[in-house]
Amino acid sequence: MGDFFRGWRRKTSLVTLTMALCLMVGWMRSLAVQDRVCFYRRQAIYAITLMDGEIEWTRHVRPDVDYLPMRWSSKTITEIVRKNSLKSWENCEIHWRRYWYGFDFGAKSYLMGTMKPEGTSSRSIPGEYWKRRVEVWQVPYWSMILPLTLLSAYLLRSKSRKRVPTNVADAVTVKGA
Repeated sequence: MGDFFRGWRRKTSLVTLTMALCLMVGWMRSLAVQDRVCFYRRQAIYAITLMDGEIEWTRHVRPDVDYLPMRWSSKTITEIVRKNSLKSWENCEIHWRRYWYGFDFGAKSYLMGTMKPEGTSSRSIPGEYWKRRVEVWQVPYWSMILPLTLLSAYLLRSKSRKRVPTNVADAVTVKGA
């Protein structure tokens, strides 16, 4: 068994296969559960969302927030969660968008909430909405799992090279044998 793991290729193949299996578990979980991590930095909220077999990174420009603590949420996916998801590009002002086989990149704006008057924290002006700009980067799980699995298979199946003799004494014994 020790000979099987000799060399960097076999060890690397096991690491890539483990990474592919962990991503596969995440993929299966994302089909039933929405996981989201949000954090605030420099007048924007960043979120990483795992849902519907995709990993999504979003940047929300929030002019009305000074600071928000980092938070994590997990919800069972229902039609309500899907409908309220940022995956919807309907009723938005689309600045730019590129979509290709599950990859989705773009920027959009949509009306959000009610505007708060200057200097107040709790009351809002009815009927006054502000636009929220969102930048979206979505990558499907399969696009990470497939290359890792293929790389692992290649490294696992490749034959290790024979050791090249480093001195003359080794060369003579190898040649004579």
